[in-house]
Amino acid sequence: MKKALSIMVFIVFLSAVLSPAAAAFAAGEYTVDKANTDGSYTNLDSFSTYDGAYRYFSSSSDRDTVLRNASGKVIAMKEGMAVTDSSDATLLFSSTLQGGIPAYCQNGVACYYISTDAGQNATISVAGFRGSCPVSNLILIPSAFVYPRKTGERANRYEFDCYVSENGDLVHYISLYNWGRDVTDFYELPLDKAPSFMEEHVRYYSLDGIHYYLDPYEAVRGENLKGTHYIYYDLLSFRTKTCYSAQEINAYIAYKDSIYNYYHDSVYLNNAQAFLNAQELYGINALMELAFADHESGYGTSDIALDKNNIFGINAVDSAAYSNATYYTSVTSCILEHSRYTLSQGYLDAYAYIDYSRGYGYYSVSGEDYDWIDYYTGDSRYFGTNLGNKQYGVNVKYASDPWHGEKIASKVYACDKYLGGRDYGRYTIGVTNCITYVYARPDTSSWRVYKYSSRDPGRSGGWLSEGPVGMPVVILGEEGDFYLIQSDMPMNSDGLASYLWDYDYQLSRGYVLKSDVDVVYTAGTIPVLNSDLTDVNSPTYDISLTDQAVTNISANTSIADFMAAFDNGSVRVFSAGTEVEDGLVGTGMSIKLYDEEGVYNTTYVAAVTADLNGDGRITSTDIVILARYLAGSTQLEGAFLIAADINGSGGVSSTDIVFLARHLAGIRLIQ
Repeated sequence: MKKALSIMVFIVFLSAVLSPAAAAFAAGEYTVDKANTDGSYTNLDSFSTYDGAYRYFSSSSDRDTVLRNASGKVIAMKEGMAVTDSSDATLLFSSTLQGGIPAYCQNGVACYYISTDAGQNATISVAGFRGSCPVSNLILIPSAFVYPRKTGERANRYEFDCYVSENGDLVHYISLYNWGRDVTDFYELPLDKAPSFMEEHVRYYSLDGIHYYLDPYEAVRGENLKGTHYIYYDLLSFRTKTCYSAQEINAYIAYKDSIYNYYHDSVYLNNAQAFLNAQELYGINALMELAFADHESGYGTSDIALDKNNIFGINAVDSAAYSNATYYTSVTSCILEHSRYTLSQGYLDAYAYIDYSRGYGYYSVSGEDYDWIDYYTGDSRYFGTNLGNKQYGVNVKYASDPWHGEKIASKVYACDKYLGGRDYGRYTIGVTNCITYVYARPDTSSWRVYKYSSRDPGRSGGWLSEGPVGMPVVILGEEGDFYLIQSDMPMNSDGLASYLWDYDYQLSRGYVLKSDVDVVYTAGTIPVLNSDLTDVNSPTYDISLTDQAVTNISANTSIADFMAAFDNGSVRVFSAGTEVEDGLVGTGMSIKLYDEEGVYNTTYVAAVTADLNGDGRITSTDIVILARYLAGSTQLEGAFLIAADINGSGGVSSTDIVFLARHLAGIRLIQ
């Protein structure tokens, strides 16, 4: 009798000290509760099985309904934040796309919660990727506890990452979980020019960094879209070029060195030419590669960079990162290695179609084995040639940090702003809206060069992939139903991909159906081309599709000699709309190209090296114009800006004035 009384007293005591929800745990393994904005829970019911609790939870229409297990952990909720919290170093998510590639993510990342299924697997969204994992690998925080729904004291305890317009910049506030303080902290990342639809200092939420909403849960549901914007340097393909010279890039490296490097100089100080050389050899944008090194090596001062000339952290993995990291004899060799093997023949290898009928000899490269065509399967890390996120781009497989690509893009943006902003918006960029092919010619019956897809069912054991779509396409022109594009794969003069060959920007061009691409950035009018244009060429002059200019023209070139220097077609020269047949070719003149049958193709502009006033000669007037341009008192655009790049560095600097002065003094003539 005394024993029964003691039990009753204990139960009364337990009921008095436990919260309503905690008391419910004594009666069941699972509880369905209501989350309150003050951080507490109100118990709705308790259940002995997950199935029963899940059915009750699913029937509720209250946005604050949650399902918790016996330890009080939230394992399902209507809406809220999910934080990656795996017992492993990284968390692997299964893709929700059929045949989709799994993504991995570091711990402590605040994600958008979508749902929990009957098998206790949660679906989340992070950095453009939507996938699922066991709910045990996540911390679920109900929306009632999360800003902006949470109000009053400590309303900012948990906050989603957001995008804000600040002083003309688009700034991403990345939310990371702090276990010690049980809060989220922001990492601030200026990324881009702020889009016009964004109001200053207002938070916008986005699951993919493209579609923006004022409410995080509307972002999850796709309701009330406020605007769409692509981050330029996050989307820009590595298969582009910077306009800046080695001198300009070296000035930026020195500037960052003076700010961040207190004890050691950057190992790539004054080494900009190595990045530009890699750009020309392997088709890797020099400014993007520099930003990559800045991010991976602390602007060239990490121990691995200083001791091993390894500025990209190559093979620096696991807890023994330093000892595992590859040693390079020079920074230059590291840049070339990363540009060629890690990027060009690695992450950017788009699973090219090989013409096996041509035999080994066709694909042989000096110093390389060529029997690779027997086992070539492309690179499984290819998701596009941009920096990207966890849905597309290099970052899908490069790092567990879902914002690794954005962090590098932020550094490209900062470098470009410092150097004058001339790189921003130079390229017309589209994104694929479906899985599509690149063709050698503007004809779907022509050779398929590669496919915009993570996997090709025809050459990968039937693994069908639904994505990703949204892969970047650099558009150079348009012809009929096709865009002329800069190829992700190196190509040769036959229009075939050449996996082990160096990247030639002029040859590496293909065609993609216009209907399969949405243009999101426009760098002026897209040139209208004719398929025969690629057959009109000159051994003397360069035809730049990107700039719509004929370049490499020397001063004092007669129009007659110029016209005679073209094969498989002809040209006619116009000045101010009037055709001219005598005199000199001058910068700014229009060059109309015709095929062998005399059919008009398109119009280009002449860029005569060092001729900045358009008279076809090099005089003291040109040096005055160049000096005024460098002083900021006059502008040079289009063909005139190309003509001002006298030393062919890819940009205009004081070095070009030196070349011009030496020419006028008769010391060293400009050819």
